Amino acid sequence: SLFGPGAAFWAEHRYNSLSRCCSEDVGYFSYTHPLSGCAGGSTLDGIIRHILDVAKGRFPELSEARFAEWWAHCRPHPSGHQLHFDSDDEGVGGARHPVCSCVVYVDGAEDFGGPTLVTTQRLGDAALAARGWLVHPLPGRLVMFDGSVLHGVLPGRGVPPCPEMRRVTWMVAFWKDVQIRPFAADGLPVS
Repeated sequence: SLFGPGAAFWAEHRYNSLSRCCSEDVGYFSYTHPLSGCAGGSTLDGIIRHILDVAKGRFPELSEARFAEWWAHCRPHPSGHQLHFDSDDEGVGGARHPVCSCVVYVDGAEDFGGPTLVTTQRLGDAALAARGWLVHPLPGRLVMFDGSVLHGVLPGRGVPPCPEMRRVTWMVAFWKDVQIRPFAADGLPVS
């Protein structure tokens, strides 16, 4: 599969699943697609369009979305991901958030790796989040949430059932507007 633990995608992007992130010389990266070209595009564009159509039922403002940004992670059981806010260019120049962010659990046994935590906290709130939800990994599960809220991944509990196994997730965020940045000289994404 395109994002399976042994897929060429990870090696070609110098993704280091042992250190739980991309290699230091690459950093985190994503791809951005204009939604206007999704209709007759690739299989991935079709998946993006399908998720967008499903998400519009909960997020009507997605009718104004013009871009889909996607990225993926391939991580071992004890690896989490720090709590963060999705933001264009890591908030440089002021925080700009997507309308909706989504997580698709692609690979890994049920409950392999920790759950995704989604809170009600927004950047600039004076108080901590009043509510939070834990979404446990299950291949094929889709999670959708307001793109402006604090979220992250808790580390998996206990000894990993299989040390070689990975928790593979594919994320897509829908934006009304986002700056598309060029590729670096080595052909790898910059943002």
